[in-house]
Amino acid sequence: MNNGQIYAFVVFVCILQLSLIFNRSVHTKHKETIDRPFIGLLIFFILFTVVDLLWGICDSGVFNTGSLFFTLVTYASHVMCGLSAFMWVGYIMKYIGSKKRKRLIINIIRSVLLVAQFAMIIANMFTHASFYIDADLVYHVGALREYMYGVQFLYYIMILLYATIMYFVHVHGSRKTLYRNVLIFSLVPLAFGIGQYLFYNVAMYSMGFMLSAFIIYAYNLTDIREKHLTRVAEDSTRISFIDALTGLLNRRAYEEALNLLEVSGLASNFVYISMDLNELKHANDELGHEAGDEILKGAADIMLKAFAAYGRIYRTGGDEYAALLNMDENQLAEAKNNFLNLMKKWSGELVPSLNVSCGFVGRWEHSDMDIKKMAKVADERMYQDKARYYATKGVDRRGQTEAFSVLCTVYTKILKVNLSTDTYQIIKMEEDEKSHEKGFSDHFFKWLSDFGTSGQVFKDDLPLYLEKTAPEYLKEQLHGGKSIVSIPYRRLIGGSIHDCIMEIIPSGDYSEANQTVFLYVKVLDL
Repeated sequence: MNNGQIYAFVVFVCILQLSLIFNRSVHTKHKETIDRPFIGLLIFFILFTVVDLLWGICDSGVFNTGSLFFTLVTYASHVMCGLSAFMWVGYIMKYIGSKKRKRLIINIIRSVLLVAQFAMIIANMFTHASFYIDADLVYHVGALREYMYGVQFLYYIMILLYATIMYFVHVHGSRKTLYRNVLIFSLVPLAFGIGQYLFYNVAMYSMGFMLSAFIIYAYNLTDIREKHLTRVAEDSTRISFIDALTGLLNRRAYEEALNLLEVSGLASNFVYISMDLNELKHANDELGHEAGDEILKGAADIMLKAFAAYGRIYRTGGDEYAALLNMDENQLAEAKNNFLNLMKKWSGELVPSLNVSCGFVGRWEHSDMDIKKMAKVADERMYQDKARYYATKGVDRRGQTEAFSVLCTVYTKILKVNLSTDTYQIIKMEEDEKSHEKGFSDHFFKWLSDFGTSGQVFKDDLPLYLEKTAPEYLKEQLHGGKSIVSIPYRRLIGGSIHDCIMEIIPSGDYSEANQTVFLYVKVLDL
């Protein structure tokens, strides 16, 4: 094979590779990830290599193309060479995403350089000072050719200098990485351009374009994948903090917010609102869970409209909500009135009205209050508001309170538990039960398990106790419609063994999405 045939063969391989990259870049399920400027650059690369292939075929002498055709192809090749650097710089500026003023300056410079190159190509038609094809179909280079390539290299040197300066200007961050990539991208066409100048009968340009396309595609693919994985992680995190039914932030997000506020402290205009939806159990029992869901979502919508401009709202339990806001006293008064008006106007398809009891606390009331103290005060005010609501309905809330007090004397431990989030609230429990020696834990299921394995449960009763307190067993029993799960066991209290029973009862609004239960423990022989 002569040099022309080798040249044509190498270019043909480059065309195939560029076509594969183009096909893979265009045909994707995620159209939003297509890099339009890169696609434009690939099309130019392919057109250039097609012209380069024709030049190699002419130079090979395999086909009697004639000097005129060879000359035309050669001129087309040099035009494409001039355009290649022009197109490259254009892509780099889009890749960087430079500001309008910088783009204008670079575009003026590259346009001047392109005109200079085209002027030399046109002049060559009359002087043959850069190149010509003789009657024997042999390509000759002239003295002006080095100036043509000199202008070509000015493009790349300009971009390399610009990228180098900007790389050191940006000490860290994504912009620094961007300019580092530009330096890597631009070294390839510069190196192969020098090679083409030194070895005009070797397909340096086409090989350079193929390698450039591979490098850019690999960088872009990696970048897209990283952004996709970041987006998936962010979406997953966001979903894990969102209550599926109402769209509000959930208990997990609430607890993280409280932890953060404990560390960072509270602003002087911080407001805590405790809210509880009234008569949810009645709606669920009388109208069905769809009605219950309707008022849960309706209440959330009202809260968002009234308070979202000032902070965040959370669904902390089945019918419980909390808002962590920053607002002054006037804004709070206005938001409260707006909330009450929205609540009065609300009407659903299944439920005609809803009512939410609220407790409002502003930090300006007591500047030394921490978040836990504010939450406690807000809860107390919310329960007072709830008592007033039920008093107007003719419900004896005082009698209910007395009945609850009696229950507290009967049971040694009462918890409100969310099985979905593995969290709980202590309603009643002896202080000595909170020791780690007795398996105490912030996570409900771990606490149940460690309580048994720490020696608190009599060893003969332990296997059945662990079986019935396992997460899968409890959820399966309650999801299957069981109204109560009873777990008898014996435990050591005060040096002697006593019979105990643990009862886990689903709340009135228990569902697969809201697995709220109450846990009662009673010592039978005390």
